[in-house]
Amino acid sequence: MHRVFPSPARRQSGFTLVELLVSLGVIAILASVLLSASSTAQESANRTKCLGNIKQLGGALTQYAADNNNFGPYDGREAGIDSPAILRAGQSLILFGQLLPYLIPDPDKYLASVSQTPEVFLCPSTERKMLAAYRAPVGPGGLQYTRYFMNTDVSTNPLKKTSLLAFPGRTITIVDFCLWWSAASGLDENHKGKGLNCIRLDGSAGWISKKDTLNLPGWNFEALSRNGTGQQ
Repeated sequence: MHRVFPSPARRQSGFTLVELLVSLGVIAILASVLLSASSTAQESANRTKCLGNIKQLGGALTQYAADNNNFGPYDGREAGIDSPAILRAGQSLILFGQLLPYLIPDPDKYLASVSQTPEVFLCPSTERKMLAAYRAPVGPGGLQYTRYFMNTDVSTNPLKKTSLLAFPGRTITIVDFCLWWSAASGLDENHKGKGLNCIRLDGSAGWISKKDTLNLPGWNFEALSRNGTGQQ
């Protein structure tokens, strides 16, 4: 005699709500990991490109000094221009602008036209909206700035003129735009406040972490000119 057993209830096809929620959670975690890895890789690439820009600017500064009795570029401070990031004021090339002949093929054409800031003066890690503002064309009478700072110790004006030969080779000359010591500035840093790229008078260049600046006497990039460490 055969016994008849009831067949088990057939499982409904598809996911249960719990399984669906678990799957969505796993997907969200994987997406977060992938986005984080992508963001990290992008910042690493941007940091490398940024360092390349700074090396070009440092090389241009060296060439400028060689052509000008070892003095740095004019900074316009006696005329009331007080920015370590200035490129141009109207028809005058100021500070970084003085390096243009060593960086672009036709600086006179740039000065006479409605021009965008040359890419070598812009850090690719700059926040997108800020970068767009810096890229916006500027007419012949306007002000134009870079996303880098030049140490005012190495610039010149009629009231201050010091030969670059007077400074130690470790003096930092050009750095990323960084204002983490000044929360009231309303401006962002090139690398989200994690640190900065720099180049020194002797041509060595590298990254300095923000934590390596914490014990410096003052929250400004000029303090780094005597105390900066960073990777070579």
